[in-house]
Amino acid sequence: MQVITALVGRLLASSTDDAVIQRSFKIMREVRRVTYYWLDTIVSAMQDIEGEEHLQECQMHICEVAATCRSTYDINPDKLPSLLTDHEDVSIFIHCAILFTLYSPTTVSDFDSRFRDLLLRDRRLSHIAEPLLWQYISESRDGIDQAIVRIWKGYRPSTPWRRSISPNERCVLTISASSQSVHVDLLSGQMLIDGKPLGRLPKDISTHPTYIRIFGKKFMDVIPADMPGMDYKTSSPIGSDPGDESLSGYQVYFALSQSVLNKDSSQLVIRIQRDEEILELIPHDVFKNDLPVTLVKDQTHWLNITTSKGEIEIRDLRTWWKSSPSNWRIYFSPKPRSSTCLKPVDESGTLKLIDPRSATMSMISTQLRPLENPEYLIITHSSSSGRLTVSLPRFRLDFFLNDQRLPRLESLNMPGMMIDANQSSQTMIGLKSQLVLRSKDSVKPYKRMVIVPYTRDPGFNISPLHHHLNITLSFDNQPSIRYFRYTINSTLGRLDGDGTMLSKLYQTYLHAITSHCLPDPLIGRTGTEEALQQLRSAGMVSFQKLGEDEHGMLERISALTPTRTFYPSHIKVMQTVGWSKHAICPLGQHGDFYVLSHSIWSHAETLRELTHSQDEGWQVDFRETSDHLLQRAAYQNAIYYRDPIEGDQPIRQQRMKE
Repeated sequence: MQVITALVGRLLASSTDDAVIQRSFKIMREVRRVTYYWLDTIVSAMQDIEGEEHLQECQMHICEVAATCRSTYDINPDKLPSLLTDHEDVSIFIHCAILFTLYSPTTVSDFDSRFRDLLLRDRRLSHIAEPLLWQYISESRDGIDQAIVRIWKGYRPSTPWRRSISPNERCVLTISASSQSVHVDLLSGQMLIDGKPLGRLPKDISTHPTYIRIFGKKFMDVIPADMPGMDYKTSSPIGSDPGDESLSGYQVYFALSQSVLNKDSSQLVIRIQRDEEILELIPHDVFKNDLPVTLVKDQTHWLNITTSKGEIEIRDLRTWWKSSPSNWRIYFSPKPRSSTCLKPVDESGTLKLIDPRSATMSMISTQLRPLENPEYLIITHSSSSGRLTVSLPRFRLDFFLNDQRLPRLESLNMPGMMIDANQSSQTMIGLKSQLVLRSKDSVKPYKRMVIVPYTRDPGFNISPLHHHLNITLSFDNQPSIRYFRYTINSTLGRLDGDGTMLSKLYQTYLHAITSHCLPDPLIGRTGTEEALQQLRSAGMVSFQKLGEDEHGMLERISALTPTRTFYPSHIKVMQTVGWSKHAICPLGQHGDFYVLSHSIWSHAETLRELTHSQDEGWQVDFRETSDHLLQRAAYQNAIYYRDPIEGDQPIRQQRMKE
C-alpha cells in the first residue's frame, strides 16, 4: 500500500488531466478504506495478546498501518482539500495520528530506515495539513469528536473545541461531559486527558496477582479515571459476551492502596461500572474458611457499592462480567450484624448456605470425611421444601437428610441408598477413603455398596498403624474427582464393580496394598490372594485396548513386586532386593504381580498389532529385574502362601522365553 500511495502521489503532483486526478483521488480513498479497516482489526486483536514480545510486534504493525493510512493525505497542498472534505476524513486523519503516537517507540532510532522515512513524511504532512485541519474543526466538531470516541469509548462532548494560546496554538482542547479536560496536539497526534497521556497500566498493577487472576496477562489501554479514589480506567468497555449484543461491557477502574491485612504489601482495588451500577472486587482470600472452597476458588466476588443493601454476587471467574439471577449472593444485615448466603432456585424459594463453622456442618462432614474434606462440602437448606442437601461438587454427588425416625444422609444419585452406620466393607482393611452405603428399606440383608475415589500416585498416603496399614487418598488441588462403586456381594464373598478394565485393575491394586496375613472377612482370602486371582481371571484379558490410566495401574501393580538384580552383575553370586517404598508387608509384595501385569500388557500389545491400530500405545515402565532371581524367589517363598505356585507355571515359562 505504501508503494501505491507513493506512486499515486507522484502522479497527482505531475498530472494536469482532470480525469487522471479524479481517478487518483478515488484510488487514494480506496487505499484509505482498506488500511483503516486493517488498523481497526489489529487494534481490536491487540486486546487479546499476551506476552511482551508479541505486543511490541503488534504495536509496530499498528504504527506502520496508521502511517500508511495517513499517507493517503500526503499530496500537494493545493489538492489536499479534495481528500480532506468531511468529518469522516478528519476523524480518520486524527485517529491515525493518535494511534501512531500512542504505540510508536520512544526514539526514532528504534525504527528501521523504512519506518524513519515514513515517520519523517508523516511529520511533514502534519505541518501541511494543520491549518486546514483546524479550519474544519472550528466549523464542525463532529470529526475530532468521532476520533476521540474511537480512542475513548466513554467520551461525551461538552464545551466547544478551542486552540491553546501561543506558543501552543497547535493544541486544541475541550472539557468532556465528565468534567475531564482533553488536549489533542494536531502536529504530533498526542492526546492528553486531565494533562496525562494515554498509555498502558503500570507494571505494579498489570503484574499484581489480583489482576493476573482476573484478566490474565492481557494488556489494557487506560486513561486517567474520573471516579474518586481510582487512578486509571480502561479506554473502552471490556468483558461483554461476543454473542450477546443486549449487554455492553464494563468500564474497569484500577487503584493501588496499602493492604489492610499486610502493611508491607499493596492491595489492588478493581471496580467495574455499567450504566449506573458500580461493583467492587473483594479479594477471594477474604472468604477463606468462611465459604466452601468451591465458592472461593475460581470465583469472583463483587460488592455492589451503589446500593445500601450490602450485596455481594459470586460469579464464575471465567465469566466475571456475567451476572445471573441463579448466582450465589451474600446479604449483610447491620442489625443484628449478620450475613446470609442465598441462591434462588425457583420463583417459590431459595437455597440458604449453612455456615461452615456451624454444628450442622461438623456433624455432616464427619459422615462424609472418608470421601471429601469439610471445606469442599456445600450444605444448603431449601426454604420451599425444608430439605437439607449436601453437595460434593468435585465428585458430582448429592445427599439429603431423609425423614426417617433416625434421619440419615440419603443419596440423590443412587436412589434408595443411604450412608450406612456400619462403615466396614469387611475387605480392604485399612483403606480410610471409602464410603459404605446401604439400602434404606428395612428388609435384611441390606443391599450394600462402597464408593472408593480414584486417584493416581502420589495421591496415596500409606503409613503403618499398629499391625496394619493406614491408607488415605488425597485430592487437594483436583477440580474433579472420579470414583468407582463396588457392590458388596456377601453371598459370593466379593466386590462387584462396573466391569470396566480400570475398575478391575484399581480394585486389584487396593486389595494388594491393604493385604494382611489374616484373610479379609468378606472374601475369605488375603488381599494378595484376591488380587492375584483377579489378575489371573479371564476378565483381565477381555478388552480391546488399554488407555493411559489402565497402563498406569499395571505399572503400579507390577511395582509391588520387589526388584531383584545380581550384585555384582557380572559375578551372579549375590543379589540386591528393592522392596516397596511403602510399608506394605513382605508377604504382600508377591513376585506374580510383575509377571501377571507384564502378561496383560503383552496381550494388549498383541491386540494392537492384530487390529492394525494407528495408536502408538502406552509404554509401561516395568522396573528392571532378573527373571531368574524372580523365579528362584517364587519357589523359595511358595511355602508362605496358601495359593500354589504351580498355577503360574505356564505364565512363568512364557515370561522366561520372552
